[in-house]
Amino acid sequence: MNSDIVVAIIGGVITIGVGYLGYYGAIKGAKLQIATQLNKQDEKEIEERENTKRFIETFLYDEIENNLHLLLKGEIEAYQDKMNGEYKVTYNVNPRNFSDYTFKEVKQQLIKLNDIEYLKYVMSVYKSFNIINNRFVINEMNKEDAELVYKSLTYWINKLDIKRLQ
Repeated sequence: MNSDIVVAIIGGVITIGVGYLGYYGAIKGAKLQIATQLNKQDEKEIEERENTKRFIETFLYDEIENNLHLLLKGEIEAYQDKMNGEYKVTYNVNPRNFSDYTFKEVKQQLIKLNDIEYLKYVMSVYKSFNIINNRFVINEMNKEDAELVYKSLTYWINKLDIKRLQ
């Protein structure tokens, strides 16, 4: 066989091999770059969510705390008694002017956070405020509502460390 043909065959095989390795190297590099970019994007989204959550908490927690200060310690105990079926006396409550302005303002951002547990706790306290505003005699409240109100209020009283109501 002619030496030129042998050199051409060897050169062709080497070219194909280098092309093959270059192709798979480029594919692997592109995948790595995409994964890195997605990871950075995920980190950025997580950081944005955390910043949004902290911003919301700053204002929302103040509103929840102010609403909790409208309650009396005996009232919390009355909801517990009703929840446990041990209701002893009639406990009347006056309508309160619970604020929900901040909650209404940030409700859409809360939903966008995609934190179901967090959203559940925030929604439950505002639902409790609504129940309290609409039912003036605790012993006429059903057990499920009393349980929701008691558990939600005590969660937030402890979370916000409101000593007067603990």
